[in-house]
Amino acid sequence: MDMDSLCNMPDNNGFSLLYDAIARGLNRFALEILIDNFDGSSISCTGSDGFTALHCLTSCSVALDGNNELFPFAWAIVPGEDGDSWKFFMLHLKEVLKTCNRGNDWCIISDRQKGIDVALNELWLEAGRRYCCLHLLKNWKTPFPGPLMYSLFWLACTATSPFSFKKAMEKIQKTNHLALLWLSKLGDQSRWSRHKFDPKICTDENKTNFVESFNATLGVDRCRPILTLLEGIRRMCMVRMSTRRQQCQE
Repeated sequence: MDMDSLCNMPDNNGFSLLYDAIARGLNRFALEILIDNFDGSSISCTGSDGFTALHCLTSCSVALDGNNELFPFAWAIVPGEDGDSWKFFMLHLKEVLKTCNRGNDWCIISDRQKGIDVALNELWLEAGRRYCCLHLLKNWKTPFPGPLMYSLFWLACTATSPFSFKKAMEKIQKTNHLALLWLSKLGDQSRWSRHKFDPKICTDENKTNFVESFNATLGVDRCRPILTLLEGIRRMCMVRMSTRRQQCQE
């Protein structure tokens, strides 16, 4: 595979990588949706002073293809989940996606970690934005426990029309009026309820659980030295895409 990697290490605090062939595949096959995630792990690195254990994070961007399957295409090693790390990752991610000739017709799904909103507001305000409803649900269940509130939450998040959304909100108000106040603090409904999703984004996905499955595929590689980890990700992506191509040809 030819490699045209985007690599930058400002102040030796980050490392980002993308392969040219994957970028071309992203342009041809992926939907206009990106799911960003940080996966914390203790990454080993060997330096001139011997063996040192570092706590670093693997940041990855995963898209969905036309079959709603994972399309991992960019990853980075950063020192922590903070605003600077998100800015570093988003800066390079935006530059990479310029080659796809889709403008800003991308939607980014993640949790409500403050760092990512700071990075997007500063560097990529035009990009679409959605919140992972599974992460929202974890916060929802603390003030509003019980199976009824659980089902009402998903009724509001998955409503596909203004009418069904209104009915869901009316049921929530009758059950617990404080829940409406909680939902109002989430901001624009286009970030968490399907009836307000941008129709230009060709999917109604509102969760990031499949990114967690991508993290799980890294397995023991997360405990290995940084370069070995990156090579493991590259091989995993190469095998995944080669297998799919062979299946299509058959």
